Amino acid sequence: KQNKKKNKGKSVLFLM
Repeated sequence: KQNKKKNKGKSVLFLM
């Protein structure tokens, strides 16, 4: 579950 949260943060960085 924690891994999913970390993945979301990386996705946001890629969007930027």
